[in-house]
Amino acid sequence: MECVLQDPCGQVSGLFASKLNQGVLNLKLPPSHLALFANVNPGSELSKKVKGYLQMNVERRRNFLARKPQIKEDAASYFAILPENVMIFVIHQLAHSSHWTELYNHNSLLLVKSQLWFMLEPLMNKGLNYGYFRKMIENIKHMEDVCCTDPDINEKLYLCCDICCGLLLTRCSMPKLTDHPFAARVPKYLFKYAPKKFQNPEYKQLLVCAQEAFTVDPATDEQIPVISFVPPRSKYVELNEIPPILLNKHQVKRKRSAPAKKQAKNNQEESEGEQEMKNGHEEEESVPVRRSARSKVAKRMKAEEESEEEDDQSADSEEEEEEKPLTRKR
Repeated sequence: MECVLQDPCGQVSGLFASKLNQGVLNLKLPPSHLALFANVNPGSELSKKVKGYLQMNVERRRNFLARKPQIKEDAASYFAILPENVMIFVIHQLAHSSHWTELYNHNSLLLVKSQLWFMLEPLMNKGLNYGYFRKMIENIKHMEDVCCTDPDINEKLYLCCDICCGLLLTRCSMPKLTDHPFAARVPKYLFKYAPKKFQNPEYKQLLVCAQEAFTVDPATDEQIPVISFVPPRSKYVELNEIPPILLNKHQVKRKRSAPAKKQAKNNQEESEGEQEMKNGHEEEESVPVRRSARSKVAKRMKAEEESEEEDDQSADSEEEEEEKPLTRKR
């Protein structure tokens, strides 16, 4: 069925995805069918629709568990509806994917990482289920595949678990270790317990992968693993939990923290306030200048009028003086 979701014809894959969503949304199909959405080609038009389907299913299952708390008394029914258990089937399906032929193939590893995050992102739930995921991954890391005896399949399973663990630590903003009504467990028809002497610490397979699959930075000639993670910016995650070789510091995006953003905002508001005050002072200063200019013009006009009146008065006086001798002669 995974090939149908990857069909090049958009009508075929889209119709199958909608039918699959109807069955899973109505709780008529088990979580293993919901895990089929991980096989959608990332970046395609169908992936946007499928992501909406995933969010709808996760909300529907969580609301169902919230409305019927008595279902927690039955462990089988509870695990069949719990949306977090989808990742068990996602990891198993990706390990058996026909497109992942070579264990350390660059393109296959990048595709697996994008598919895991595609399914894991809607399930994060603000870090409340972080502890449940970690326990689930730890259980799978100490088990073996039942369906196939190929050792590469088990290595793929463990590699998927390491990638999931890295994604949880680096992309979960507030991981919280909360208790669940039941301990995380995996289905026995997919996994079996490994021998007692078997030891498989975290990131063991991913560290080997970093030595086998890497790229070289042309500027520094430094080896960068194909599967690497951006260093977490959360104060709840310690950097020593992830091996330094798996942290790609070249991908770090410098983002200002909340106090820095607040300080920048305050500085901007202060600069705007100063600019407004400056403009206000300039306007206040310009008003007296205009008034003084107007007063100068008024004074000038008044002086001209006074000078004209004085000229008129002097002219009249001269005429009177000219008329006086004439009267005397007469």
